[in-house]
Amino acid sequence: MLLRNLTKPPWNQSHKNVCFRLAGNRAGKDAHQLAAGCEDIIINSTHAQSLLVPSGFAKLPLSKKNIPSHDLQALFDLCNARYFDGALVPSPGFELRFSRAVKLFGSFRFSLETHEDWEITVAGRLRDHPFAALNTMVHEMIHMLAHQKFRESGDSFYLDEEALPGQPFVNAGHGAFFLAEQARLNQCFPEMKIDVKSEFGDGLYELDKIKPVRLLLVSVDLNVGRGMIYRLHDKARNDWEALRATAQLMHGEAIDALQLVEVAGQLGEGYPSLKKDNQVRKNMVPVGLRGYAGKVADLLADAATRILPEPATVTRLPARTLSRRGRAGEAVPAPGTAHVA
Repeated sequence: MLLRNLTKPPWNQSHKNVCFRLAGNRAGKDAHQLAAGCEDIIINSTHAQSLLVPSGFAKLPLSKKNIPSHDLQALFDLCNARYFDGALVPSPGFELRFSRAVKLFGSFRFSLETHEDWEITVAGRLRDHPFAALNTMVHEMIHMLAHQKFRESGDSFYLDEEALPGQPFVNAGHGAFFLAEQARLNQCFPEMKIDVKSEFGDGLYELDKIKPVRLLLVSVDLNVGRGMIYRLHDKARNDWEALRATAQLMHGEAIDALQLVEVAGQLGEGYPSLKKDNQVRKNMVPVGLRGYAGKVADLLADAATRILPEPATVTRLPARTLSRRGRAGEAVPAPGTAHVA
């Protein structure tokens, strides 16, 4: 069965909300029965009581000034006390560190043999985004809690390794236990917006602290909307000759159009990055971007987007010896005068 009957605890509205979120569309009519009576829950009864929301447990939201996003140990201690009642006991040698990762905001590493904790990393660029750093740390701490509970009980339920009959499951590590903890924390704490996958620049970020980025739009075939988008290195020059050579190297000589734009930083996420000299990175392969035309339209429609035009071609005219008077009605260029084509 999808829902397991429990002994009747003192249900309150918080319990009902969590049950309803856990059940969602998976339970159909049963989800509404859960919200109404809430005498069942979508997890095995042997794990249920530790996941329920105590009455009146919700706390006032944290101010970003009170989130030590530049000090991971202080952040870990705050999260352990506030969200887990100090239940997390790190294994010997456990470390916290900032990473240089761009695509991965956080990670939890552990021993495959003993399931002891090795490390939690948080992307260094989250230092300037307190709520994003907080939610990322708590996300990884849920994984840490799962392995601690497995070490204590030997029950593989906590590891969320695979889908279980009648239980919610997104992917390995994000199954019934993780999703129940996620729902509990999001329900109880206003600052919590934990998700299985988050997006850089969402509501947790300080948008004014995200620097704009430059993107190279390579339109391979305008007729069918085929092309690719590349992100420039922050310190790269707007070297059109190098950019054109890179585009032709990746997509051939017959390119319909190149465009260089500056966009809000959060809009530049997820695109392959060129090196500082505007060359391709090792092992970068030529591919087309699915939905290229629509993505370009969205980028150009954003109010913060600036088009960076290719400078006009400048050539040098050879020095010539002309009469200082020249022909009638014609100016006489001085030797070496620049000419804009």
